[in-house]
Amino acid sequence: MAGVAGRRGWSRAPYYGWVVVGIGCLTGFMAGPGQSYALAEFTPHYEHAWHLTRAAVSGLFALATLAAGLLALPAGRLVDRYGSRRALTVTAVLFGLAAIVNGLVSTPWGLLGALFLVRFLGMGVLTLIPNTLIPQWFVRLRGRALSVAALGGVVGVAVIPSVNLWLMRLVSWRGAWELWGLGILVTLVPLGAWLVRDTPEHLGLEPDGRAAVALAGARNASPTPTPDWALRDMVRLPVFWRLLVALMVSSTISTGLIYQIFSVLARDGISAPTTAQLLGLFAVMGLVGTLGTGWWVDRWMPERVWAVAFGVMTVELVVLRYTTSVAAAALFIALFGLAQTMGALSSNALWPAFFGRRHLGSIRGVVLLAGVLGSALGPALFGWAVTAFHTYRSLLDVLIALPPLVGLMIWHVRSPQHRRPREPGSRIVPGPGLP
Repeated sequence: MAGVAGRRGWSRAPYYGWVVVGIGCLTGFMAGPGQSYALAEFTPHYEHAWHLTRAAVSGLFALATLAAGLLALPAGRLVDRYGSRRALTVTAVLFGLAAIVNGLVSTPWGLLGALFLVRFLGMGVLTLIPNTLIPQWFVRLRGRALSVAALGGVVGVAVIPSVNLWLMRLVSWRGAWELWGLGILVTLVPLGAWLVRDTPEHLGLEPDGRAAVALAGARNASPTPTPDWALRDMVRLPVFWRLLVALMVSSTISTGLIYQIFSVLARDGISAPTTAQLLGLFAVMGLVGTLGTGWWVDRWMPERVWAVAFGVMTVELVVLRYTTSVAAAALFIALFGLAQTMGALSSNALWPAFFGRRHLGSIRGVVLLAGVLGSALGPALFGWAVTAFHTYRSLLDVLIALPPLVGLMIWHVRSPQHRRPREPGSRIVPGPGLP
């Protein structure tokens, strides 16, 4: 290891993949201001600044999220074309500037544009890049690498809500946005440009931290590589659409809950500071789920782990439906954190495991679009429910039925590896030895 580092520079040492994972962790944290749980704390200020209803602000949020999702496909293709290093550097610069713009808006339409920028760049591209980059560096250890990178997002959930409340009291909600923008520009931009490398092959390495020269005599011990499916071939597979439906259901419920969580729990008598503190429990369970899920995914099928996550989501919704105390709210948030983390990690590991690494940027673009569609629908549903019925419980009665049905569907999906990806001008045919 020392020899490799000495001859080729420390960026070519076999362990360098874990440096890339560290940048993925930082990216997940810095994307936090564009996530639903952070934007939820700004909602009352938006309502007060422009005399808007909760449904109106939720509608602006939904429109911004939907517009951001429509650009997910070209964003994924650009990541494939130009590489994660360039994509991360450019996106981080734009996201920092977008955060500053959010502190300068003066009209509801300006707010819509500013929300679009932070949703597209933060929730969208900055989430897409690590989930495209890290699977390039890991195969056998992919679950654990993704779990370590996901710790940044877990810490963000624990820290950012309280930091936002503190910043708003200190410098107002506008000043909070501007400080976040400066923080992104001085940390993520230079570190991403300096440390990220697109693939291990570019450095003469192989995935999982093994030097190519050391691996040459042991290729039979390597896991069987996953065929690289092009997007045009994936859309012909029923399993692809089943996975997208599952992702949309998960995103609709999770984003709706996290965006409206302060309002939902307030109707059960729980104050905003208490909810912000309880979100620390979300992070604790997210940490447990992150470490456990990474290990579990590496030893079991990711689709089965994802199905279990839907089971946890079912219990989570039942608890929320009957929440009337801080203790019940704490249990709900703990289950929410566990389900969210298990679902995110297992689904992130599933796409490269099913469809390969070569076109992962384009694949993640479609995945992001499906997730964004769900993310746009969720807050709008919850906002409509509280405006129309003055309660969230009627909507919860309907949503509770969805996770068990989707979990059962995911439990029975199977990888399409037994079929060859189509070569240009050819048909998709069964693999060798299969009928």
